Amino acid sequence: MGNACLSQGRSPIGPGVFNHPAFEKDEDPMKKKLDSITALLKINRGVGAVMGRQELDRVMRDLNERPTLKAARKLTLVFEFLPVADQRGILEEVKVSIEANSRTPRMRTREYSMNIEGDSLVYNEESPEYIHQGTLDETLRQ
Repeated sequence: MGNACLSQGRSPIGPGVFNHPAFEKDEDPMKKKLDSITALLKINRGVGAVMGRQELDRVMRDLNERPTLKAARKLTLVFEFLPVADQRGILEEVKVSIEANSRTPRMRTREYSMNIEGDSLVYNEESPEYIHQGTLDETLRQ
């Protein structure tokens, strides 16, 4: 019975099973079509989207920490497509990877006035911008 049904294009399980798109010719139910950037970001349980979100969080954290710094922050998602051809030069597969990267301005402290004493740098905690600044007590003693 089963073979007769299959040869007539009918399902031995029940009607309509072979009308499902997965059973159409040249369709592989194991393959998923990726026809957008969003779809590419969702592969491997969304690892590309997670990486992008982590970099976006980094950019937003920097913006909140240094709102007066008027330098641009950049977030880049790079999709790399590497063709793999067989010996005849026919495309066999495409290796795809996603890279997420962000750039924020360098972190920098203010300048501190220092001097060298022996083999060490020294600075004035009471006046970090001028090493020679004396205290009021020192001024009164003079």
